[in-house]
Amino acid sequence: MEKYLYRLLIALFAITSFSLASCSDDDDTTDEEQSSTTSTVTLNSTQYTTGSSSVYYKDTVEESWGFTATLKSDETTIGVIIYYDNYNLNDLVRGEDLKDQYVHIGFAENGQSLSGSKVALNTTTISSGSVTAVTYDGGVGLQFNNLKFTTSTNSSVDYTINGTIYYKYTYLN
Repeated sequence: MEKYLYRLLIALFAITSFSLASCSDDDDTTDEEQSSTTSTVTLNSTQYTTGSSSVYYKDTVEESWGFTATLKSDETTIGVIIYYDNYNLNDLVRGEDLKDQYVHIGFAENGQSLSGSKVALNTTTISSGSVTAVTYDGGVGLQFNNLKFTTSTNSSVDYTINGTIYYKYTYLN
């Protein structure tokens, strides 16, 4: 029962980070805070920006690192959760190439829901490129180097992502 409650907490946390949006420039974050996690990535030839809601955390139930971000373009908003299996939950090492590890990627477009446990069960097949852990003053970034992949939840779509998403660490109880 405790495992299911923990997964529910993770799912609610992930969904909340996707649903928080601002309608004007009156956010409570300062320019310094905003710039520390704002990044630009390209997903399937469309350029997206991320904001300060990008976080990473240790998921001790799934024995994985979880990364959540909201990608925004003029046309759409996409929530993305990335799970990186790390059974010892060691700290990510700068320069660590995650391509050869167990990487699970899931997307939620325009208000769809997405849970961490669903992503953890999703199979991601990487055909080329890489994803590398990079550090910065505020946390960890994932640098996507022309990463081409498919996911088991949407196997008919080939994805290509390029750029770096910066994440701040958050603690899950």
